Amino acid sequence: MCCENADAGIVASTLKNRMLLKKKTNATIDIIHDTITRDLAIFAKTWKKMADKLDKIGEWGGLQVVDLANNKNDGLEKSPIAAMTLLNDGDEFVEEAISPGDSVKVFVAETTTRMKVRFTPIGEEQFSEDDIKISQSKLCKVLVDLCADDEDIYYTSVHKTESGESYITVELNNDFKYVSETLGDGDAGFQIEMYLADDKVVVRRFGIDLMPGNRRRKRQSDTDDSTFEIHNKDIFPNYEQHDVDGSDCQTSSGAVAWAMVFGYYDRLSAEMFNFGLKPSFFRCGADGTTGLDSCVANATLTDDMRPYVEHLDGILVPECGLFKPESFVRLSYMDDVEDFFTERADDDGAHINAEHTQQIPTIEMILDISLPSGFNFDPNDYAVIPRDHAAEYVYHTIQNSQFPVVVGYMDWVSVERTTCRWWRCFSYSVTVPFPRYGVATAVRHRTVQQRRCYNYFFYTYCSPWEVTEIYEMKVNEGRGEAGESWRDVEVFFAAAAFPH
Repeated sequence: MCCENADAGIVASTLKNRMLLKKKTNATIDIIHDTITRDLAIFAKTWKKMADKLDKIGEWGGLQVVDLANNKNDGLEKSPIAAMTLLNDGDEFVEEAISPGDSVKVFVAETTTRMKVRFTPIGEEQFSEDDIKISQSKLCKVLVDLCADDEDIYYTSVHKTESGESYITVELNNDFKYVSETLGDGDAGFQIEMYLADDKVVVRRFGIDLMPGNRRRKRQSDTDDSTFEIHNKDIFPNYEQHDVDGSDCQTSSGAVAWAMVFGYYDRLSAEMFNFGLKPSFFRCGADGTTGLDSCVANATLTDDMRPYVEHLDGILVPECGLFKPESFVRLSYMDDVEDFFTERADDDGAHINAEHTQQIPTIEMILDISLPSGFNFDPNDYAVIPRDHAAEYVYHTIQNSQFPVVVGYMDWVSVERTTCRWWRCFSYSVTVPFPRYGVATAVRHRTVQQRRCYNYFFYTYCSPWEVTEIYEMKVNEGRGEAGESWRDVEVFFAAAAFPH
């Protein structure tokens, strides 16, 4: 929706994250319609790609929101199984595997008014109402401190995290024999139902895995053996892009990423004298690149560190122009800092190892300036390093060497454009995909086991259990202290600087 002022100028749009219209413009509705339609087509394709990827992960694929007001099956009376599972006949859903001893944290929505745990039969066996009640009672016996004989979840089962988020812990008794004997033969599942104030239900589905030959599902936290991080991660600096005097552009994310890596090595050498690093990555000169070695790189972007980042920016030769204030470093230039690095490492074995795609991004790929509308690049067509190779490189580099890895990934930036038709012009901002660089400081690997099920009249059929390997990296995005987050290992560039 767009709003006009008294002069027929567009002054507001509800699509504030996709298109920001400046005040006092003379835009016409047909131009805006064309722009929004084109922009949303790209957004829809990107959203579908993300949804398809998340659907393959048990935690997301096993989650569903049901609108009770519209939960019907073409006007026909539902089968007992469909009514029990809050599904329509023929629906497909995903179950997460849970085995004896497994514990799962399920977060609870703020507007939840009631919670249930419900037994769901699997296979062709027909269950009467009495059978369902008996099975429900058995289920509550093997779930630890979650429910009694009925479906309601104990109010006392709700806990809060340190940040105030509510959750329940779904835990299956760790005695395999007890669970197996209690539930009996056959396949079974259950679902957690959270009833919201707006007549909707959030459903998360689980399947009980009692097959001894199956690979056990591992639920791993940020602190277990599958998570690895760099040496003394607490001393890794937090720099950010900043304005440069005499320029309309900020320092590039590539320069900030390398500055954080080199600043980290300088701080590490001062912290760990026996690590084999020489304290010469940051020096006492005007821009931190010359002078004595006695100075130590700061933890944040102080006035001393700004010239240092700008010096690295000069080596990488970023481009700005159409992306103001963002500047863009081409892939072929990202490892040009190797001479700067090896000179200061002062070790014959010092080097930078870079992995990147063969498809070098250009400004023209991202923003076609020949079109007045200005946006024809589809991020879904952008080449990335094959996922398995990227995950292996980033994960094993940090696992084996405990050194940070500079990574390149696609992000979104807002670009100012001006479009003119006939005698009218209007300015707006459009969000476009943009290559950004950050530093991976930690990696983690977890295994998710899941199966797909189909609800068909009186029966529910499920596929065999499948195991999905998930690799994630914790990336310092160069946005100051708030710029660190976990993200999927999907990159077009990865490079590690080895000081010896």
